Amino acid sequence: GSSHYQFLYTRWLLELYYFAHIFQDWDTKYFLETICAKMLQQCNFFLVNEEQGNKNIPLFGDISPDFSPNWLTNLTSSELARLFSSKKQQKTVGSLKGWSKLWENVDNIQTATGKNILSEKRNNYPKSGWYRLDIDQQTLFSRADKFGIPDYVGHHHQDIFHFFLFYCGESILVDSGRETYEPKGNFSITAAAHNSMLIDNLPPFPEKRRFLAGSYYKKENRVTWCDDEYSSHIKIESDGFSRITPITCVERKLRLFSNKLKIIDTFSGKKKHEVKTYFHWNSKIKIQHIRNNL
Repeated sequence: GSSHYQFLYTRWLLELYYFAHIFQDWDTKYFLETICAKMLQQCNFFLVNEEQGNKNIPLFGDISPDFSPNWLTNLTSSELARLFSSKKQQKTVGSLKGWSKLWENVDNIQTATGKNILSEKRNNYPKSGWYRLDIDQQTLFSRADKFGIPDYVGHHHQDIFHFFLFYCGESILVDSGRETYEPKGNFSITAAAHNSMLIDNLPPFPEKRRFLAGSYYKKENRVTWCDDEYSSHIKIESDGFSRITPITCVERKLRLFSNKLKIIDTFSGKKKHEVKTYFHWNSKIKIQHIRNNL
């Protein structure tokens, strides 16, 4: 449930791989090769390039206090990562940053196959709930677990209907992530801390699920996506709010164009309800009132 932990875990595996080589533990080294290649491939899913050449990632879920995201976003450009690339790039010594700079003098490590990138890059992973839309200079990320929110311990948040938008590599509509596991960080988990919504002041799924019957909170989320000539769309439907009788289903459709994002929220049910919709902007962006619009 955390984009940052994808990089944190990959860093850990790459270091294990390196030291398995140094200490000639060949069984461990070759066991880790395929895994490292796959992990690096999926790090690329999250990376967005700024115009200045820096890399960004969307901050879904928890942010580990061990290493800042900026320390790890250059991970796929490291000399260790180059070992797993099917395209042998020119060495980038001198331009590396963060964690990658620690490994700029890595030499004489041979992988077993030389080509370990096992799958083509895709932008949607329904089984794990990650989705990405790209069109011209805009990139949008979203995620949705198949059934509500997992009831096991993890790094996921209340982020159904949530999305993270980049324009020219700069974050626009964001998620601040949770930077501390202390009680003061608990708000960052909630639906109100995301580009999501509340109905009658309740989130899409109950927050204290351990005290509830599974049939009450394990509601289905459904995601579909497609492209047309002018845009890319993703549609997220959820039965999570159906515990608020008589709401049956809530749907959010995100349609990404080259120069705009169109959001359509649809509510199915009866009676009158209060809907609060949240949008969290990058703090660098200034919002201006023009007549009745923002």
